[in-house]
Amino acid sequence: ILLIDKDSNVCKVVAKNPTTPPAALAKFANDESEYVRLAVAKNPNTPPEALAQLANDEDNEVREAVAENPSTPPETLAKLANDKDEDVRRGVTEVVILDEDTLALAHAAENPNTTPEALEQLASDENMVVRWEVAYNPNTPARALVKLASDEDRRVRGNVASNSATPPEALEQLASDEDMVVRFRVAYNK
Repeated sequence: ILLIDKDSNVCKVVAKNPTTPPAALAKFANDESEYVRLAVAKNPNTPPEALAQLANDEDNEVREAVAENPSTPPETLAKLANDKDEDVRRGVTEVVILDEDTLALAHAAENPNTTPEALEQLASDENMVVRWEVAYNPNTPARALVKLASDEDRRVRGNVASNSATPPEALEQLASDEDMVVRFRVAYNK
């Protein structure tokens, strides 16, 4: 029922949810609100066709989010590499190519059934995408989230800021982060 809600704030929250079905995310890719489209562009479960569509979005932030999404197909990244906006082009260069082993670790890191002990170990992985998924997982232990709050990658810190399990001391640290999106996510963390 939330998929047909007329309130763009509700749609944005649904579009951000990592368990929202890909078909629903594809529908939200056509939403008139740039905030809803941005949430879709950031969601790693968004289908490749919707990401390709959002790569043509008029909003620079939406295109940058597509460029940074680990699920964006190579042909869409190639197109964004020539985007008129510098941040979009930089987003393409920051994408990490994942081999099968790293992809398996990233899937384990995002899985809500992965044990806290395994998540704590994955929080030290050298690949940013794995750490990014650990930072978003609500079962990640507080100690690992505190560590990830100092991660060099702003997307990892942003996921820590969004995680409802993040302890107050880490949120306090992230409230002073140099990146505005990280601070914004702290503000929205309940």
